[in-house]
Amino acid sequence: MGNKKNKHIGWIRTIALIIPYFFIVGVFQLIGYWFAGIKFLEPETVKTISQHTIVSFFSLVGTLFIIWVFIKFWDKEEFVNLGFQTKNRLKEFLVGLGLGALVMILGYFLFIALNQIQYISTDFNSIDILLSAALFLFVAVAEEVLL
Repeated sequence: MGNKKNKHIGWIRTIALIIPYFFIVGVFQLIGYWFAGIKFLEPETVKTISQHTIVSFFSLVGTLFIIWVFIKFWDKEEFVNLGFQTKNRLKEFLVGLGLGALVMILGYFLFIALNQIQYISTDFNSIDILLSAALFLFVAVAEEVLL
């Protein structure tokens, strides 16, 4: 009989997280839009890499906040138990970084071979590269925390 009671706890737990997640992260994204100077009601507004990075940062903060609330009040655990320990994990980090770079490089050359993208010129802007790296980092951390 105990099995039947716990049968749906995973779904209840998921719904208990997802519904507030969309609301809270949406509010944080709106704050990010405001900080980035993006007019939310004008979808044609061109968003720069810095604007995307600001909104992603606020999305990450919202995700961390809702996960913190969920872990503290639902699971009654400490946030540090989420798994951010880095001690003795340099090899795993480097392998993950290398595999990620390999997948991106292979995808790029595959798209070139299939004529899906075309190389025209290089516009090297170190600030945009750093902002892009920060953007990818914010998105990756938010995904990992949520999953």
